[in-house]
Amino acid sequence: MMGRPLMLAILFTIVVAPRPPCHVITGGRSVRPGQLYVVAVHLCSEGVLKVTSSIVRSGVVVSSATLDVPFGAVSQIPLKVPTGISSGNYKLVVEGALKGTNKYFYNSTSLEFKPKLAAIIVQTSRPIYRASQTVYFRVLALQTDLKAYDDTLDVYIIDSDGFIMRRWLSVFTNNGILSMKYKLPEYVKEGVWKIRVKTYIQVEEQNIKVENYFDPFFEMFVDMPAYASLGDVELTASVKGMMTTQELVRGNLTMRLLLMRKSQDEQKVLWEKKTFANGPVEQKINLSDIGGERGDLKLEAEMTDLLYGSSARGYAVTRVVPDKLRIRFVCDGIITFRLAKPIVLSIAVESESGHAVVPGTIEKSQLLVEVETTTKDGSLEKQGPIELFPADLLNQTNDLFFIDADALDDFPRTGVITVTLRPSQSTTFLRIRAILRVDGFEIDASALCTSVDSPDANIALYATSLYPQVDEFAVLHLTADVPILSFQYLVISKDNIVNGGEGFLPSGLRPTASFSVAMGPDMAPGFHVVAFATYNGSLLADSIFLPVNAFNRWN
Repeated sequence: MMGRPLMLAILFTIVVAPRPPCHVITGGRSVRPGQLYVVAVHLCSEGVLKVTSSIVRSGVVVSSATLDVPFGAVSQIPLKVPTGISSGNYKLVVEGALKGTNKYFYNSTSLEFKPKLAAIIVQTSRPIYRASQTVYFRVLALQTDLKAYDDTLDVYIIDSDGFIMRRWLSVFTNNGILSMKYKLPEYVKEGVWKIRVKTYIQVEEQNIKVENYFDPFFEMFVDMPAYASLGDVELTASVKGMMTTQELVRGNLTMRLLLMRKSQDEQKVLWEKKTFANGPVEQKINLSDIGGERGDLKLEAEMTDLLYGSSARGYAVTRVVPDKLRIRFVCDGIITFRLAKPIVLSIAVESESGHAVVPGTIEKSQLLVEVETTTKDGSLEKQGPIELFPADLLNQTNDLFFIDADALDDFPRTGVITVTLRPSQSTTFLRIRAILRVDGFEIDASALCTSVDSPDANIALYATSLYPQVDEFAVLHLTADVPILSFQYLVISKDNIVNGGEGFLPSGLRPTASFSVAMGPDMAPGFHVVAFATYNGSLLADSIFLPVNAFNRWN
């Protein structure tokens, strides 16, 4: 008898483990009066997070807000800081819980108090005044967004003994500018006076020097170039005496040339000449007189007026720099990079003493680079020499370096050139050698670049717009070497979160996502963009800094 077949029913149940509770909360390190302090909250796990953020001073809540944060995007909790707060021990207290659960968290972090709620600058018509003169000065007051400060200012004139000589209370500015004047007394106290500007607890001071000064009968004017090279044959100096009425002085002129050495702190007289000046005198100085020594050339001139017999002195200084050049990379130690993130390098040509090159020295030079690349499999690749200067940008066949056209034009004058290096994704180590050929000589310098990629997962953030302007958009790119669906980013300026958002990465190998950040005046003089994402319970992050020029946006 055949038995009935045995039927086995097997039920497979796939249980997906829920993500562990995860959240990222970010806030500024400092707090200022009148600031809109922003706390950014990102919930990595599913659910709704109820977050309460507070700024506390010595146990007293200064500002507080509550927000329900959903899963995914970055939510911002704004906290308005009162303008009249004073210094003390401030803390940022953040507490919250996942709705529908008993999971609760609490964190407290100390904040640095900064009393500055505006940028206040005091400008005077001159640094030194004398009795009975009028001190013309103006006060520039701007908010963090570079708009005019719309509150009142208290202005004080304080003498050298600390007494208040004049004050203006609760003065409003005219579009951020306050123009004022103060006439010094006839019998004035000598010393350092102060112009003090105060608003709430912020105090700014500008020092001026007051002394009893009498106009001389005439003054001496000595003109020499600021720098001279040891390779130069001679330099020309101009000497003249001039009255306050712009009339030239005639008289006996004594000129003395001295060599001042910094290391020995002494002066060596090279020569002394006497002549009669009937107007401006041009003096040729032969650089062979210094015998190849480094230092400063000081030309002293003393003239005695022929008619009245009064005398006056003056001098000018020229720094003598060696004609030997050196080349270096403007960096500190080893340069690090990650993934395919571009590397921005600056190459500087200067004198051996570290001074800037004399204009025209490297105008007919040739700048080359050689690159030695080590990949992940240990293979070695060499490229070059690649010509950076002079370079034909239109017919350039090099795909490794990107040269800034403005930096290329300024290189003969400044001696500094900036290039962008784009390493391949398999690169782990770079050795870059820069070679300068000028007047038949060759000098070189080397720089090392190493990858700092994590063996598990990495993300890299870089920008296409290196010098964004206000009212424009900065374009940024993020790439990853692991499958990440989304990432979050924060825009931080002046220790405060300005903006934030979420981006999505396409599928594929080494995907790249692009996003833009709107530029505002409150982001000057620069801002950081911090991008982060979660992968297998780890937090991946990268950041970039971009400068912002907000003052020169109008002609």
